Amino acid sequence: MTDAVVKPRVEPFVNGLSVVNLLFSLVMNVFSFTIFYILLSSGFSIYLAATGITVGQIIVVILSVPQGRLIDRGYSYLLMVIGSLAYGTFISMIWVSVHIPRGAALLIIPVVIALALATQNTFRTSMNSFVAKAVKQSIIGSHYSRILTMEAIGSAAAMFMLLLIDKLTSLSISYLIFGISLIILSGLVLLILYSENRNVLRTEESGKKRPTFIQGLKLLRSKRGFVIPLYLAKIFMAIGLYGFSYYFIISGQQIGVSPSYSLLVLGITLAASTVFGKIAEKIVDRYKNSGKLFVVTLSLMDVVSYGLLFIGLLLHSQVLYFISVLAMIPAPFPVAASLAYEVRIIGPENRGLFGSIQRTLVGIVFIVIGIPLAFLYTSSYIYPWIAIEVAAFAGLLSTFALPGKKSLETAETVREAA
Repeated sequence: MTDAVVKPRVEPFVNGLSVVNLLFSLVMNVFSFTIFYILLSSGFSIYLAATGITVGQIIVVILSVPQGRLIDRGYSYLLMVIGSLAYGTFISMIWVSVHIPRGAALLIIPVVIALALATQNTFRTSMNSFVAKAVKQSIIGSHYSRILTMEAIGSAAAMFMLLLIDKLTSLSISYLIFGISLIILSGLVLLILYSENRNVLRTEESGKKRPTFIQGLKLLRSKRGFVIPLYLAKIFMAIGLYGFSYYFIISGQQIGVSPSYSLLVLGITLAASTVFGKIAEKIVDRYKNSGKLFVVTLSLMDVVSYGLLFIGLLLHSQVLYFISVLAMIPAPFPVAASLAYEVRIIGPENRGLFGSIQRTLVGIVFIVIGIPLAFLYTSSYIYPWIAIEVAAFAGLLSTFALPGKKSLETAETVREAA
């Protein structure tokens, strides 16, 4: 008799975290896709947001390594609590800042945007690391898939709710509504509910061995054949995500696409992508040795999507503009598989340091490109997308240097033996 295939059980507290991540993702997408639009609509310069984003990335760079060490020393849960509550607070303050006298707003808006970005990073990083350390490695892919599925639902909900809010009132009020909602939900899930399972997972997370900073660097150096190409790929992918998030809607306006239609197609895409998230949740752990394939696939999707978007803007084709977004529908599957692949090679005990170096590198790139991209956009709405497509190609080329199945099995065997 053959053994029955048991569906991976998602821990109750991780279920709760996935709900928080749903709302967090909703808020994050509201911010990313509308902050430029809201400021421009309120009579502020695009450079005001670009300055806040750049300063926020400087804060992220400064805090990344200390934060990563705190994560590796067992403080990821505390950082999750601080990050989620603070992020909700600063998002709410964006609504306040655009409704105060203009002189004060010019000073406060960049500060609030910067602090929102910094605390956004704190929550996302600590949550991913907590799951990596607290959950068994054999089922980590299904847990990441659950979180990413809920994230896609939150992202889709953001677009549809923004459409509704835009019809009823001003889009800026969404920052106040969703910011306060995130504070309430985070407090319930992280501090009150799931107490028994939460304590079990916190114990499991704190029990992971913690290399010293020097040991962690040596471990990463020993895996440089994986670390260097993955860092490069993630940096180039991040450039694309940055540009797409902040410039998609306002670029669409340049070819006659209403922000409402842009939000609608984003909502449809993200809603459809939840199907791939659910599929990944059930089967991604069966393909644990195919991580490189999924990273390459993810990069290829970026090249295709941004390429279609660039051509659509160049030709003033609204059809290609919309198709470029729909091409992203399968993304949750390769994203979940890629995260599991990363944890397997790096090891959960060194996840914090690996992530902190990654965020430092990405943050430096964002600091460098933030204001120049705004300048490119003010020169021509086409120019930023040339840079984004070039970055996507560079990211794809970087993924080809990642280790394959044989190297993955060897790395995991060595880590388990150690």
